[in-house]
Amino acid sequence: MKKILTILSLLLLGTLFSACGKVPFAQQKTESSAALVYIYIESDTGVNDNDRMPKYTIGINSKDTKESMETYEYKYFYLKEGKTTVSATRAELEVQKLELSLEAGKTYYLRVRSFSDDFGKFDIVEVNEEIALKALKNTNLVGEYKKTEIISEIITPKEKSTQIDRPSKVEELKSALQLKNDGVLSDEEFKTLKAEILAK
Repeated sequence: MKKILTILSLLLLGTLFSACGKVPFAQQKTESSAALVYIYIESDTGVNDNDRMPKYTIGINSKDTKESMETYEYKYFYLKEGKTTVSATRAELEVQKLELSLEAGKTYYLRVRSFSDDFGKFDIVEVNEEIALKALKNTNLVGEYKKTEIISEIITPKEKSTQIDRPSKVEELKSALQLKNDGVLSDEEFKTLKAEILAK
């Protein structure tokens, strides 16, 4: 009986720990219809942000994304192409902004970091992929962050264009000619169909 209780206790503890566990960094797929933007919080050498536990809120074009972030956490967004302002607000008071010209299909890495030589100061900057990935491998996805969070600038991958690729006029004409050559269409039917295709 004791063994059974011990096993049940261990299983329960394992479940609790896994439920509370952090999700480590994972690269996302790029989307042809949106820019992929990663934002992560990093502490500079000599600054222990964990002692102060600052909370950062990210904004996209002055719209808060609600979920607050702490040091060594990250989040990502699929954003619409075009000029975009990304902001980081700390403790609901201090704000830093970054202007970007986003291109669909590209990936951007934004770092929020405190300065060791000027207590209380921080910035948000774009960094290259090599620097970002070294830092991101030590981060976790924001605890309660949901990809379904919607503001007008954010695109979910499911929102990609569902427009059906239509054949070009040349392709349609080739198909019509093939039907004529196969004897499916008469000369007169082919001429009528050709006129319809060219009139589109």
